[in-house]
Amino acid sequence: MSLTLISFPQIITKQATAPTITTSSVLWRDTDDDVLYFSDGTSWKQFSSASDSAGFESMISQMIINVLKLSAEGTLTAPDYSFLYCDYFADADGQDGTINDSDSTGFFSSSSYANFTNATYDSDSLTPSLDTAVGATSTKYGVKITTDSACWLKTVTKNSNVTATKCYLQTNAHTDIVSTDFVGDVATFNTDNFLANASTYYIVVDNAGASYIPYKKDPDANIPYNGSLINITADNQDDSGVIRNIEGITADTSQEGYVLTNVQSLPSTPAYVYLYCDKTLVGTGAVSIDVSFDNGVTWDSTGNDLNTKVAVVDGSGKNMILKINLDGEGDGNRASITDYAVLLWSS
Repeated sequence: MSLTLISFPQIITKQATAPTITTSSVLWRDTDDDVLYFSDGTSWKQFSSASDSAGFESMISQMIINVLKLSAEGTLTAPDYSFLYCDYFADADGQDGTINDSDSTGFFSSSSYANFTNATYDSDSLTPSLDTAVGATSTKYGVKITTDSACWLKTVTKNSNVTATKCYLQTNAHTDIVSTDFVGDVATFNTDNFLANASTYYIVVDNAGASYIPYKKDPDANIPYNGSLINITADNQDDSGVIRNIEGITADTSQEGYVLTNVQSLPSTPAYVYLYCDKTLVGTGAVSIDVSFDNGVTWDSTGNDLNTKVAVVDGSGKNMILKINLDGEGDGNRASITDYAVLLWSS
């Protein structure tokens, strides 16, 4: 036995001679004629014409997806898997919860994940410049924002008179999510700084805890300030008449993204991994996978093609994480996936 499909769980025996039938609906691949058979409980029935291995792999994976859809969409109870390595994207976490939604940056929509696309670079600038100096402080001051669309925070521009050195993205509860240093008057954030749609955040600045000079615009600041992606609703003291320290915010909805799975504990490290996904590509969109067997600390291999047997390099770890890369940087280039199934080979 060299192929174990853990998703049902289902086992495909791969050998030249017919195995002894012990139950119905099991599968056997005859390696002599490359034909797939299933048992009716007493005899083997031919399941397909002669084909290559890749054809079997894709066919079996699509069968799994169809069963998952039936379970998810119908009135049936989803199967109780011993080891679950396939999922139907019925919600942002996956129908059976194998998606690490908190660490994934792919956009969930209409039962699929995709990179953001069909949007241009957005610049939300606040004018005129802030004009009133405030007494020196070490308190974090900034602005309260809401989002009109899911997007990534790109840059924050402070007033040139503000002596702060760091910029922070905070939750609605004023908890720091991430910080970055100002280079001149601009703080640049990386592509992991995702802002959810219709959500509230704070963007604030300080001098890493030391004293700095803040500036504000009052009392007739144009609040709320409504941009195409981000709205300034108040300063971070909820005073709707003040814009404090911040002069410009840019956000972008056209980014590459990825879907990360939760860790799956394997009974043993496989020799090959095969990931099947329904996918849709537009323009220069592409999908690839990275594979880890140590909880994502290191990656056994990266940039692998879908629907292809990927050889395991290390083979010492048993905690598998998959990263499905949705590559479509730039306006109009789209990569999306619907559902996934993973096949593991022991040899």
